[in-house]
Amino acid sequence: DGVDNNCDGNIDEGVLNTYYADADSDSFGDPGSTTQACSAPAGYVSDNTDCNDADAAINPNTVWYLDSDSDSYAVSTVTQCANPGVGYTLTVLPLTDCDDSNAAINPGATEVCDGVDNNCDGKIDEGFDLDGDGFTTCAGDCDDTNAAINPGATEVCDGIDNNCDGLVDDDDPGITGQSTWYADSDGDGYGDFNASLLSCAQPAGYVANNTDCDDTPGSGASIHPGATEIVDNGIDEDCDGEDQTTLNTDNFDLSGLFITPNPFQEMITIYLPLQFNSSNFEIKIFDLNGRLVIDEIHKSRNGKIDMTGLDKLEAAPYFIRITHKDSKATIQKKLVKY
Repeated sequence: DGVDNNCDGNIDEGVLNTYYADADSDSFGDPGSTTQACSAPAGYVSDNTDCNDADAAINPNTVWYLDSDSDSYAVSTVTQCANPGVGYTLTVLPLTDCDDSNAAINPGATEVCDGVDNNCDGKIDEGFDLDGDGFTTCAGDCDDTNAAINPGATEVCDGIDNNCDGLVDDDDPGITGQSTWYADSDGDGYGDFNASLLSCAQPAGYVANNTDCDDTPGSGASIHPGATEIVDNGIDEDCDGEDQTTLNTDNFDLSGLFITPNPFQEMITIYLPLQFNSSNFEIKIFDLNGRLVIDEIHKSRNGKIDMTGLDKLEAAPYFIRITHKDSKATIQKKLVKY
């Protein structure tokens, strides 16, 4: 109280307080500038945490903004007296920078097509996916006018690089939808079932069908479906599964026998040489698996045999074997039921 209360010749001894200079009047004192007093003198405070008593803006409550790339957008703050380090500023900045290592990337930047979120809106290359397929030209889209063409698409046979890998159709190992082609080594237009490959385009020496039964170069050219069958030569020229045979007799003229209609539906008529009129014939019909489906005896009348009731057969190819009961002469023909 400024009085020698105990009459020892000293005033206020042992009851003085320490106060710290507050030159910048920010209520925080300078720990290096003190005075002793019963109460705070003018310009002094009891706090001693000011690190810069010459600047009222710097004290323990100061907010420092981190803007390492100096683009005027910060990523974080630190509240403390001393400057935290390089990149921090007292300038109040928006905390909206998404890349503080690149001054060209911030909310004020213009979005460009580069695979980066330039304007920090959480989107990448927005406005540059013209066909809306989720891929931009800078992200590998090789045709941004066609949503079906992009790096995520499946390569198909269409002469286009669908998945933008620089490879088209058969050159792309990921191709789908190829056709199966069969080797036609003898050049007769009919392919070998056991020699095939997948390709978008028809390769040279390959065809789409696989019905050839002899694809040997040279000799196989005359052997294929539709070829003329040579009777009793041991060769299946028309690839129907067997060689056409007959047990010839001197009076059995093969050219005089024919069957109509063929293809048939409910019945067929077999026209025979006249010398076989009123003769008995064994007639057998087989399916392509060799299964006997009809076995009947018929007698020719007026040079022909009418076979009815064939509507019970399924629509398919068949073989008919006609045998003269007396001479055992035989002929085999191909039939088609529709």
